[in-house]
Amino acid sequence: MTSAPLTMSYKVIPFQTEVHRQALLNLWKDNFKPLHGDGYVDKRFVWLYHENPFGSARTWIALEPRSDAVIGAGTIFPFHRYVGGRLVKTGVTVDFAVDKKQRVGGAALAIQRAVTRGSFEIGFDFLLGKPNEKAQPIFERAGYQSIGDAQSWTKLLGTEDERTGAPDLSIYSDEMLTVADERFDELWNAARSGYVIIGDKSTAFLNWRYGYVKEQGYRFYCLLSRENLRLLGYLVFYPLKKGRAFFIEDVFCERGAGAIIDNLLLGFASRMKMRGVEWIGLSYTGAPWFKEHLQRLGFRHGQHRYKLSVYAGPHLPSELVQQILDENNWFIFGGEADIF
Repeated sequence: MTSAPLTMSYKVIPFQTEVHRQALLNLWKDNFKPLHGDGYVDKRFVWLYHENPFGSARTWIALEPRSDAVIGAGTIFPFHRYVGGRLVKTGVTVDFAVDKKQRVGGAALAIQRAVTRGSFEIGFDFLLGKPNEKAQPIFERAGYQSIGDAQSWTKLLGTEDERTGAPDLSIYSDEMLTVADERFDELWNAARSGYVIIGDKSTAFLNWRYGYVKEQGYRFYCLLSRENLRLLGYLVFYPLKKGRAFFIEDVFCERGAGAIIDNLLLGFASRMKMRGVEWIGLSYTGAPWFKEHLQRLGFRHGQHRYKLSVYAGPHLPSELVQQILDENNWFIFGGEADIF
């Protein structure tokens, strides 16, 4: 079968579960690497469309003109983000796929334009995405703007480094958890005002985001006050390379800069080094103070990077748009932009 002609016009419509569910699952199976075995796409569908504490995912599907077959789709899931203390309803773009035979016919751009238009019509304030290199030009043509690189950082743990003797046990203690508890809500409510732009870190969201695929092995490394065991900060991580490395997906703490963030990151590095882990890594976009911390703590930036892109809704006040487009206002990690 030949590829789609360059001039083909696609019909893009909102996804309807009762009509398109199986076609969407088939598209996922054909286009995404099966990370977690048989049954994963069915579980993912329930997770995205029925379990998100902020509401159901929204999907737009492209139909092949001659047959009305589903040949592509783009999805957003709702997420709460705070900009200058104001709640803005964010759509995070995920599961963008087009059938291989249709990738030169304009379906990808038609899908993204339908996603942006349709999202704002149903009440989203802005969209957030981390497209790969092939998708980046499509996102730009659809109207997205890049706010900065999602830059990878790594820290080698195989060498002697006196700075991994953390946390300071005279002030802090630490623990590992598999589930966020009520202390995470307390920290979120107390600390979120310290960030210009910050995504929701409530207990309900964290457990939805990081708890649905047990095979991924997400855990929380927590830094506590030794005096009263109050949660001061945490990071979310999962294993790579059969446990020889760990990747940090999210970070949050009571005060962005200072001793807490140092002890959180180096405490985690110390615990992983004791387990024989070779390196730890993360992906970050945002204010330069955190990058300076990473460099000072022995992290080195790598070659792997994507553009973090946003599309601000036409109804947003200009002052909010200006804040959103300024990378220095952000503090965001891979877990808020990648959904596996």
